[in-house]
Amino acid sequence: MNELIQKAFSYVDYIVKPPLQELGGILADNVKFLRYKNQVRLINKTQEFHEKKGIKPKQIPIKTFYEILESSSLEENETLQDMWAALLANATDMDSRTDFSEVFVKILSELSQEEALFLYARWTEFKKTPDATIMIIHVNDVIRSLGHEPDDSTAEKSGDKLKADVILNNLERLGIIKESSTHPKFSLRNYRVTHLGMLFLEKCNYNV
Repeated sequence: MNELIQKAFSYVDYIVKPPLQELGGILADNVKFLRYKNQVRLINKTQEFHEKKGIKPKQIPIKTFYEILESSSLEENETLQDMWAALLANATDMDSRTDFSEVFVKILSELSQEEALFLYARWTEFKKTPDATIMIIHVNDVIRSLGHEPDDSTAEKSGDKLKADVILNNLERLGIIKESSTHPKFSLRNYRVTHLGMLFLEKCNYNV
């Protein structure tokens, strides 16, 4: 563990300004072991992403680094940890042409685990179709992600249909999706992932 910690501290100087010694011990100051461990893991994962892609990272403002570090420090889900690491890796990617880091940090921090994992799964599926340009989300997709079929009576009893509405409302509030159409006969809602949403999902994934 000590070796991993030292490795993390050493790498921070490459991606943050000012250098680590000027940060007042941000990584270790009054944080519990869980948070500290996750922070170290985040930095080492970011370095791993960079090395696999073979790029030299650029430095980012301390504010952006701190917000990512703090927001991700209590996350134990491995997929979400990877999303945070990908966000940091892309923010510090010298070849990155867009910089919405602060916006994306806010969005990811305001997603529940269910919402983030649902988006991650849908994005992964979407990327399997190279020619696809528009990403559509249906209310039934969300219900299925919660473990039920839309016409399953247990979905109604368990509250998953209501939960699906809450998830979609939050994704729409954050600007990730926008309602695109409603089936005239069945009143089934379709949502299109917005341009902002597509950029967000791209930056929360790291193709190596």
